[in-house]
Formats: sequence, structure tokens, C-alpha cells
Amino acid sequence: MTDIAQEQLNTMIAAESGGDLETVRDENGNYRLRRMFDEALAMEQMQALGPGDYRDIYALSEAADAPVTEKEVGGTQAGALAGVPGALVTGPQDLAALLYGGLQALLAEEGQGVEEFGKGFSAISGTIGSEKAGELFSGLVDRMPIDDETKEAMKRGYLAGEFASMGLVGPKVAKAGAGAVADYAAGAPARLEEAKSGVTLGMGVDPTQIVDEAIVGAQKLMGKKPEEEALIKVAPETARGHKTPAKLLIEGTGEKAITPIVQAFPKGNKEAVLPNIDAALANNPDAAKSVAGWQKFAQETMGGDYLPHPPMVAIEYGRSPEKIAEKLQKLTPELKAGVDEGFAFVSQIRDMYQGGQADPGMTADLFVWGILSRGAGPVQQEAAFIDIMQDAAPMMEKVVNGTFDQADLNFWKDNMKKSLPEGSPGKQVTMNVNAAGKLLFELAKRPANSNQTVLEIIHDMVSNPDIPAKEIRRKFMTLTESAGIDNKVVSFILLVAGRDDVLVMDRIQGRHLWDDGRFGGENIYDGIGPSGEGLNGIFKGPRGLLVTEALEDAMRPNIQQAYEMIGRPQDASLGRFHWESWVIEGEQVVSHSTLQAISERTPVGKGVTEGKTDEFASGFRYIRGQDGPVQRYPLSDGSFVYMTPERAKEFLAFVKKPKSGIVPTGFKVTARADVPWYERTEVNRSKLDEAARAYENATPEGAVLSGTEGAE
Repeated sequence: MTDIAQEQLNTMIAAESGGDLETVRDENGNYRLRRMFDEALAMEQMQALGPGDYRDIYALSEAADAPVTEKEVGGTQAGALAGVPGALVTGPQDLAALLYGGLQALLAEEGQGVEEFGKGFSAISGTIGSEKAGELFSGLVDRMPIDDETKEAMKRGYLAGEFASMGLVGPKVAKAGAGAVADYAAGAPARLEEAKSGVTLGMGVDPTQIVDEAIVGAQKLMGKKPEEEALIKVAPETARGHKTPAKLLIEGTGEKAITPIVQAFPKGNKEAVLPNIDAALANNPDAAKSVAGWQKFAQETMGGDYLPHPPMVAIEYGRSPEKIAEKLQKLTPELKAGVDEGFAFVSQIRDMYQGGQADPGMTADLFVWGILSRGAGPVQQEAAFIDIMQDAAPMMEKVVNGTFDQADLNFWKDNMKKSLPEGSPGKQVTMNVNAAGKLLFELAKRPANSNQTVLEIIHDMVSNPDIPAKEIRRKFMTLTESAGIDNKVVSFILLVAGRDDVLVMDRIQGRHLWDDGRFGGENIYDGIGPSGEGLNGIFKGPRGLLVTEALEDAMRPNIQQAYEMIGRPQDASLGRFHWESWVIEGEQVVSHSTLQAISERTPVGKGVTEGKTDEFASGFRYIRGQDGPVQRYPLSDGSFVYMTPERAKEFLAFVKKPKSGIVPTGFKVTARADVPWYERTEVNRSKLDEAARAYENATPEGAVLSGTEGAE
């Protein structure tokens, strides 16, 4: 790169650094722009990177009983270099050369190859952004022809390199090989002292400062694989156990369970499994607080050669309120507003139960509302509920009276689905609507030696604030047979009924609490691999009760402190954390607004909004109007248009076509979730508004307008 190009690049970096700038004259008489040295900022950055213990890295690791190898150090060096944006190492015109060099590295001798790959990837990182670069880096490293030890070191070094991403990379770091690290680290204190009187590379902070701290601090922390990580021995690909695929299994001891928890309730004596659940939880208070604790817990309760993989994120939450607080900090104002609205609905229902205004009919409605959520999004679930609520009322009355019999069940299956209008999002959960009949059949039963129906028993328990949610969940599971819902949905129903001491272990929460990155965001809950099995296997039946309660017990003690850390102590509850972490992970606003239909006992005027920003239906609100169902769509000026459900489907089909002029060819609606798709710059919002007005054919109450025509 020419001196002019390098200086232009340095100037751009300095201007974008956010610090104070100054013009100085160098030894050659040239004037240059640089960032002024900010000692406080430098110290803050260094402290954020870890301990400032500048000793020989090898001596340091040996003293900690965690000796590192030259491969680990060398790999970390290469990874750290790769983690720094490429513009700080080279110019755009050198990108092609470095890309070529990175490819050549795959064929080079190992040590040289790793170094060249690191240099090349630093340029890539500077052009595509750190998040996507990190994903790409990990994948490319996995495919490099180098040993696993160096691969792991490179990945850890990459994270350290990102700490230095404000231009804080020095040539000495880039050139330091494995054997030179000790000498380099030993000189760090002197370099830091020297930095107070001078700057380099046109920046206000010596570029070696933070890198010094990052390398030594990171190596001190990662000298070897964490002890817990070493305990995890992934099962072979041919393994299978506990209805779980090999990828989600780790090696066990082969010993049989000493407090066995069966996968399915024994018929005729379901409560027999509960004492073992209590004993297992009492014997394993650290089940979800450490890897070793989980292994002991799973071996004692499930046994065998293979065990379900530990919930890595849940373990962090179980022992660190800071980790919970860190997660909660990701809640955007928009997401929080949805949760606030939802908890207002939940509070209203809870107050009705505790105040005696709720009746078994309300509890029956909640169970139907809940079962519609199986494998569905909030819009599909809640649209179906407000679609069928009025027509289902006579059948619901029979459930309350305990007279809902087999004939009624057959009638439900044959007819209730007809209440879902064409074009309704609820049509997508027709199977759940049918399944609700069997649930109601179970709720209407009277257990042996009881003068109450299952519905009445559960209703009384929900109404009693002194009975914890886990006891209600257990009771439902032992009183019903093939009701169509399990731990997950029962927990969900209890949460919206005002019981905020639960986790809802569904697809999103399962992935969240298990996947710390090692599963790559796969749908590990519903099923992966050839067997199509996933975590959901351990969340059903007695084991579902066991695992859910273990997770709840581990996380619950840290919730209050976590919310205090973020300045919201009044919001602290396990259920609130579930809801907030769910919307963070799911990237959608969810308020469950149709709960109002349950508390007010009418679906009219109630609706549900598509909160996913990366779907074409984003912003549509499905409403049960006085005259019929209607879809409300927002315009850019804040007003709305209304369409029948069928018309709304036609509108969406038109919008997706590039020839509409609304989206360009190749537009991918799922590419971004940070804003509604229609607010993206490449979308022609005026044409979208124009099309929406052309497709409008209904009143706000759902009446069809005469003479309406669609866009062609």
C-alpha cells in the first residue's frame, strides 16, 4: 500500500474511532491526523479484557496447573489476528491478494498456513462485518487441515482479536510466533508505560496495549480447555438413548439409574413416579448448575452408556445472575412493550382467580387456548382461538358440567374446524383444533373416588395462590390420559393464568438453554439427524417434569438479583424471564393479546398481530370484528386499511412478486429481523401503501365492502 493510501486509511479509522482528534507534525515534517491518547479509556478497555498479570505465559499457565502448548499459543495468535478488522491490517486493494493467500494457507506447511490464514481472514472480517465473519471463521477453521488443538486455539484467539478491533493491533503481535510469545509478553509493562508518552499508527492509543492484555489475559483464562468442557465427551454418531439423537448425547458411565425416572407414566398408578422425582431433585441440587452436577443427575435418574447433553446456557444462568442480566439487556424497547402488555393481561387473569371471579369455564378456555399453541406461532394459535370461541361455547358448557362425552368428542372433531374461516391464520392449526376435543374430554372426567371433574380440581388449584405451579402441573399429568398436551403446554397455560414461577420448555427455550453455540442454532428441540429426534424427548412425561423442575430450581434463586442489576426489580419472576428471553430469542413482539377474550369472555374486538419482522405478513392484525373476521394492515402515515382474510392472502401474494414494484428481484424477507421488512431501504413503501389501499375490501368490524377490486 502506498504511503498516501495508508495515511488515508489511518485518517478514516481515526475519524470513525469516536475519540478526540488532533493534528501533529511527524519527524519528516508531514502533518497527520491522530486520535488523542485517553488514559482513562485505555485503562477501562484493558480492565475489561481481564487480569493484567504480565508474566511469562508458559510459567503463568504452569502455575495455574493449566499448561499450554506452542500449538495453542500459535493458534491463538493467528485467531487473534484474524479477529481484527482487515482494514487495520491491509487496504481494500490488497483484499484479493490476501484472500488468495488465505486459500494458499490451506496447502501450506501447518505453522505457516495458520499464520497466512489469519492474515487473510482479517481482511475478510473488515469487509463483511464481525458477526458474519465470526460464523464464517469458525466454519473455515473446522475445515482446515490442522489438528483439533490448533483449531480450538484459533477460535478462542479470534474472540480475543475482536477485543482489539478498534485499530489496536501491532506489528509485533502479528509477527509473534509461538516461540516468541514469552519474550513479547514479558515486555508488556514497559510498552504500556511507554504508551503514555506517545502514539503510533495515527491512533491515540498504542496499538499494542490492549493486544498485550488480551493475549496474556486470554491465555491465562484458557490455558487449557475449561475443566467442565473436558468432562463433556460427545457420544459417537451411532449412539442413541433416552429418545435423543447422538448429537445431543454425551458419554455416561454405563451404570443403571439409582432413582430411576421412567419416560412414560405407568398406567393405573401415575403418582408412583413422583417420590423418585422428589428424591432425585433433593439428591442433585446442582443438577443445572454445573456439568458435573448434570452428569450425576442424569446418570442417577436415566442411567446408561449415554446421557442427554448438559444445558450449557442454563448452567451459566444457574450460577450467575450476571449472565441472566446480560441476556435481559438485549430486550429492545419494542420487545419489552409487548411483554409489558402481555403481563398486564396475565395480571388481570391472576387477579380474577385470586379474587374469586374466575370460574371453571375460564379455566377450560385457557386450556383450549393453550393446546392451540402446539407447534404453532402466536398468530396461528390465537387467531384459531378467537375463530372458534363463540361456536365452542355450548360444548364448553358441557365440559364445565362434566357431561362432555364420546358423542360430544366426535361432534367436536367433525364440526369445530368449520369455524375457521378461509384465509384465517388459524387454518394452519386445524389439527390442534381437532385435538382440543380430546383435551376437553379428559377435563370433563371424574377421577376415581372424586366428586369433582379434572377441570374442577385443576381450577381450584390454580385459584389457590399457596399451591406452586409445579404441583398443578404434576396433578394435571397424573389425572389425564393422552390429553394431547404435556409439560410444555401445561406450563404455558399456568404462566398466562398468572403463575409466574414456571419455565415453558418449548422449541425456542430449549434451544436457548442448551445451545451455547456448539449446535450452531439448529432446531435441536423438535429434531435433528436421521432419527428426527430432539430435546423434546426428555421434556415429555415424568422425565419432562424432572428436567423442567431441575431447570426452574437452578435459575429461580438468581432471578431477583438479575433484575435488580438491570434496574427492574419490580419485574423479577421466573415466568417474566421466560417470556422476555423467549421474545429475544424469537425476535418477535408477543403480547398474547387474545387473553383479553378469556378475561372478558368474548372474542369480539380482540385480535393478534404478526410480530415477526421478517415475514411478509408482519404488521397484519387479525381481528374478530362484530360482523366477521378482518385483517388490519398499517400504512406508512399511521393509518390502516382493512381486508377480509382471503383478500389479505391475495394481497400478500401480490406484494411478494418483484413485478409489483414493491420489492426488488432477489429480495429475501428473512435477511433481516431488526426492522419490519417494509421499512428496509430497498422496499418501495409508497407502492406498498398504494397496493394495500387497492386491496382494501372490508370495514373495521369485518363487513365486506361492495364493489371493491384488487390490484392487477
